[in-house]
Order: sequence, then structure tokens, then C-alpha cells
Amino acid sequence: MSGTFENIHVPPTLVSFAVTTDKCDNIISNDFKAAGHKVFLLSPEYDENGLPKAESLKKFFARVTKLIRDKKAFFGLHPRYGRCCRGGHESGFRKRFWI
Repeated sequence: MSGTFENIHVPPTLVSFAVTTDKCDNIISNDFKAAGHKVFLLSPEYDENGLPKAESLKKFFARVTKLIRDKKAFFGLHPRYGRCCRGGHESGFRKRFWI
């Protein structure tokens, strides 16, 4: 949607939806599943501009995919703007798990 309406100017907007073609068994959510699961922080390498390095990002995605398919990862969260701690705690509070 873009254009004008009365006195309102609406800039061009891109709306995007993420989809996947993997099996349902390989899809994880951002909620803890059970008490006692370990919590890890995984991250690719970043360059001087704060962007992930391509080869490191490929290895990162391959590692995460393997952890999920090997049933070693049950919970996933994108840590940005302090969301790592906040998201983990919110998920724990919803399930009454304490980290």
C-alpha cells in the first residue's frame, strides 16, 4: 500500500511472510519445552560494519539446522536489542520454568 489519502501520505511498504518447506518435526518455536534443557548462545562472526560474514553465516545456519534435526534444539530465539535474556525469561515465565 502506498500513496496519499486526504492529508496522509503513505510511503511504499513491503510486507513479507516467511515460509519453509521442511517437515513439521523439524520446526521449533520460541517457547521452552521442558525444564532442564540447556540454553546456548550461538552467533556467526561479524565484520567491521556489524554485518555477518557470509561463510560464517552459512556455517551457523548449518549448525542450527543440524541441532534441530538431531532433536538437540527445542527452542529458538533471535537475540536483538536485549531480546536474548528478555525472550528467554518471558518464555520461562509462561511455562513456569526459571532460568
